Amino acid sequence: GNLGIAALTRTVNAMGLENLTATDVGFRICPRINAAGRMGEDPNRVVELLSTPDFERAHEIAGGLAETNNSRQELTDTLLKTATESLGPNPDGHLIVAYLPDCPGGVAGLVAAKIVEVYGRPVLVVNREGSGSGRAPAGGEIMPYMELLRERGIFGVERELADGRRVTPDYGGHAGACGFHHADPVELTRAARELPAFALVTPALAAEGELRLEQVDEA
Repeated sequence: GNLGIAALTRTVNAMGLENLTATDVGFRICPRINAAGRMGEDPNRVVELLSTPDFERAHEIAGGLAETNNSRQELTDTLLKTATESLGPNPDGHLIVAYLPDCPGGVAGLVAAKIVEVYGRPVLVVNREGSGSGRAPAGGEIMPYMELLRERGIFGVERELADGRRVTPDYGGHAGACGFHHADPVELTRAARELPAFALVTPALAAEGELRLEQVDEA
């Protein structure tokens, strides 16, 4: 098998590949593989991990990626705490904008998803460069909000940055998630608060199972 995958597996499950679960892969191994890129570090470490014929080197890289992922988790939690303290218990508007000036682009989507869990509303996280990510609650959509923001000139209209460069803010994504760049954080926040109520999306409820009426008792 692949030495890099084997070494990475050892950082999450000491029993090895044969005892790996889907949860291990989805929530422990994949985040380690993504961590370097999310934290702005050299992603070539992952390429080397998956291609090296030297198990000792693979083990060294895997350990480093585990540490990077721990740092990513800590940063995400810190940014979530900063955002919720700034927004308060009931932020204005149907679309929440969290201004986190030092938020790296690689973790903006993770932070946005966590803020969605707190408030149950669509969220945009934007940093001082005007870049960021958006997430919608399960069953909701973020793109209708982005289209409304384009109509209001937040996206698609050229603007001048403080350093004199001229840029055109833009976005892309799909129903539940988006990314964007070069937006004016102040104007984005203002416009989001003014979006009409008809843009509100209703989160879906996930059913874990079905009960027949005869299965329900007073207890």
